Amino acid sequence: MRILISTQMMIHDQDRFGKELSKYGYEVDFIMNNQFLSEAECLELNPVYDGWIAGDDQITKAVIDHFLPKLKVVSKWGTGVDSIDLEHAKKSGLHIANSPGAFKDAVGELAIAYLLILTRGVLDTHESVKAGMWPKRRYEDISNLTIGVIGMGAIGHGVATRVQSLGGAVIYSDPYSLDEDFTKVELNELLKNSDAIVVTCNLNDSTYHLLNSSAFSLCKKSPYLINVSRGPIVDEEALILALKNCVLSGAALDVYEVEPLSESSPLREFNNVIFGSHNANNTSDAVKFVHMNTIKNLVSALS
Repeated sequence: MRILISTQMMIHDQDRFGKELSKYGYEVDFIMNNQFLSEAECLELNPVYDGWIAGDDQITKAVIDHFLPKLKVVSKWGTGVDSIDLEHAKKSGLHIANSPGAFKDAVGELAIAYLLILTRGVLDTHESVKAGMWPKRRYEDISNLTIGVIGMGAIGHGVATRVQSLGGAVIYSDPYSLDEDFTKVELNELLKNSDAIVVTCNLNDSTYHLLNSSAFSLCKKSPYLINVSRGPIVDEEALILALKNCVLSGAALDVYEVEPLSESSPLREFNNVIFGSHNANNTSDAVKFVHMNTIKNLVSALS
């Protein structure tokens, strides 16, 4: 059997994963890419693969049809499968596997780090002291804040439990989840009552640009925004306006509508925005588990 590997997380260690998969008798091709394969790049590949270990590649209806009937399984590295046409994959009998919940701790921890940096003005103080100043601005304890979590899946729960351990109040919005440990509210109520908003929901048709100008207009507390999910959930143009007009007090972004973030992005002009590199999940323990589970999912489906 022949395997295609396009995830950056394995491409950078080809010897290791080539040897690991050869134990099962697989022939492995690593396909280099900048971050993920576009639909056009996928369609340029020969449809000779039985299995595919994928990153955030654009596995559209056209791509699925291109690789069928030989392709039997796409084993997605990580949790998010929004770049895959799941409905067409199901209709076509193509098995899709991922590692749900794998990044609960890794992403949850970074979200809390972002929350503390924003609410305690860590970067502002750091830059001020470097510049020779000695600021004494007063901040709020997290125990006095209400944190709104959009999406109460594994990562959302990981964020909420950590906020709770710091004494903060948690409200959440998720039409598909009921977590009795926290207070569920409608999205509009969350936007009106949150001191900080953490985005952890999946990207799909219903969440694309979920946070847009209309949504930001409902914010009454000039909250901080933290996005550790997917960039297109936040309308970036609306975000820039909200920051300019002080509708938001600041933001921490691990993800963006277009990645990598453009050098000309207006977001770079804000001193109250923290920039990540779509790397919130990248801890040793989480990556080790996903490496093993992704291979396990592939082998299981093919055997």
